[in-house]
Amino acid sequence: MKTIVYGASLKGLKHYIDGRECQDANSFSQSDFSEDEIKAIAVSDGHGGAQYLRSADGAGFAVEIARS
Repeated sequence: MKTIVYGASLKGLKHYIDGRECQDANSFSQSDFSEDEIKAIAVSDGHGGAQYLRSADGAGFAVEIARS
């Protein structure tokens, strides 16, 4: 069976208006252990507030940690 996975992180309208970055992250991985396949998808939603200066970094760290 063929599996196709797409992922994207998009800025919301308020982020565009305010000129802020997208603070969300996503990732996926696939591992093959003999006949069993394991598929994992990680999604992290950043805080989104201007006071959370490292929210995008935190979202990225979260999905990377989930993959490991």
